[in-house]
Amino acid sequence: MDTALLDTELKMRQKWDFDHSVLNNFVPAASSDTIYGQAGDYFEFKADNYCYAFYGGLYDTVFYKVLSASSFRFGGDTLSIATLTTSKFSFINDVKTDSSHYNNVISLSL
Repeated sequence: MDTALLDTELKMRQKWDFDHSVLNNFVPAASSDTIYGQAGDYFEFKADNYCYAFYGGLYDTVFYKVLSASSFRFGGDTLSIATLTTSKFSFINDVKTDSSHYNNVISLSL
C-alpha cells in the first residue's frame, strides 16, 4: 500500500469531535450558513471502513474509503481533504449541477 494512503487512513481513524459545518452557496445566489456541533457530537472513522457519527441528536453510519492523501469516498460522494493533522480534520463536499453550485466544509478536532 502507498505510504501516503496508509498515513491518511491512520490519521483519519480517530473519534473526532464535530466542531462545525459551513455550507457555502455560490449559484444561484451567494450565501453561507454555519452549523456548530454540540457537546458529544462526533465522527468516528474506524478500520472497518465505516464512519460512526452522532450529531444533531441523530446517529449515522456511513461507508468510507480513502482514495488518496487528498480525497476519500463518503457514502456516494467523493470528498476533498482540506486539513488532516494529528488534531484537526476538515473536508469538503463540492457539488455542481446545471443550476447550482455549493460546498459543505466539515471541521473536526481531537
